[in-house]
Amino acid sequence: MGIWTRRRAGRDVTGLIPHSDKGVQYVAVRYTQRLAEAGAAEYIDWFNPRRLHGEIGLIPPAEHEDDFHRHTTAATTVAASVPSLQ
Repeated sequence: MGIWTRRRAGRDVTGLIPHSDKGVQYVAVRYTQRLAEAGAAEYIDWFNPRRLHGEIGLIPPAEHEDDFHRHTTAATTVAASVPSLQ
């Protein structure tokens, strides 16, 4: 999809290295298990959902992301979000 989008926009794709996320869910499970074994899982759980982040008004990053999505309206159709398709 990324290559198609760049080509359609007239951008050069020479040297671009495409990748696949195939199998990433299996790596993520194993990685999570290793974090738990190392005692880092509690830190990760605190860092994203619960810590107070000074750059975003002393609210947790997860709350900031929720606020963003709640106040940002999504396009209702692909054509509305991609002007070149209109």
